[in-house]
Amino acid sequence: MRIIKASHDLKFDKSILNGKPTPLETQLCISAITPLCPPGGHVLTIAGESEEVAGTVDSKEPNFLESHNIALLGTHVCNGTATAVVVLTGARTVMGRINKLTNTSTEQKTNLQKEITRFVIIIICLTVTLVLIMLITWLAWLRVDHYDFLNTTGILVDLMSLVVAFIPEGMPIAVALTLSLIARRMKAAKVLPKSLSVVETLGCVNVVCIRQDRQPHREQDVGGVDRLRRQDFQWHRGGQVGFQGF
Repeated sequence: MRIIKASHDLKFDKSILNGKPTPLETQLCISAITPLCPPGGHVLTIAGESEEVAGTVDSKEPNFLESHNIALLGTHVCNGTATAVVVLTGARTVMGRINKLTNTSTEQKTNLQKEITRFVIIIICLTVTLVLIMLITWLAWLRVDHYDFLNTTGILVDLMSLVVAFIPEGMPIAVALTLSLIARRMKAAKVLPKSLSVVETLGCVNVVCIRQDRQPHREQDVGGVDRLRRQDFQWHRGGQVGFQGF
């Protein structure tokens, strides 16, 4: 809704959309990582109470979501009164567009699926090429000069045998067994994958980023780091620091 008339004390709570609660500063320093921790420690921002945004009649921000004269669905009026005009409804609202994006997301192929598709295309191209070479050779030479050597029924049987021989029938079983063995090893390390495609995806991970949700109702979901590894540096929670190549 677009605000056309508002009181001087009108305020909204938009933290449910932009995730911007009031920051609280604290000092954090890991003494075990001396090269990575300067004197005085690092400043860490922790989520506090939600920040109230003043509502106005005039637009002060070019961004639609940050504009103070727009009241969005899902936000709360903390103080004051206002008169507004509905400008977007249903699926055209911000929440409606977010819902549409989450419901119409397409699954992207993993690297393993792309490589399997590429391998199958190469096999198909080779099969078609060899079949055409054999058929053209039979039509242009064998059928003319050596008719009794290979008749029509024989060439059809040979072509079908060639196509069947090129089909990688054991590839799906081999891929499934390989991923199953990897998933079993991950289970032994207390990692339970939901599907076999997740196993291949985790194998391609180079960097893992841990993000703490800034919403006030999730302050207890704190992530932690047990081990850090670099080409010439390693650290784990026990506090031992060593230098070793990986």
